Amino acid sequence: SVGVPVIVGESTFNFSEVVHHGLEKGAIVQVQDAEKAIAAALDWLDHPQELRSRRARAEEFAKAYVGATDRTMQVLEQLCRKK
Repeated sequence: SVGVPVIVGESTFNFSEVVHHGLEKGAIVQVQDAEKAIAAALDWLDHPQELRSRRARAEEFAKAYVGATDRTMQVLEQLCRKK
């Protein structure tokens, strides 16, 4: 939510849907191991324009998830009132 691109490893089973969407939007990069994660981060530092672009995509991507708890609670409250 603060515009930081994310590097993840191969195991994303507990948040695979978010990772999938983040990869599509360019907000998340997936690598096979820690060495590749470090290389990706260092590459961003060597290419500030790419880092700025990734940061903007990460911030925009995160905005889609802001307020999810509030939206869920609103739906639950409406469902509870109907019963």
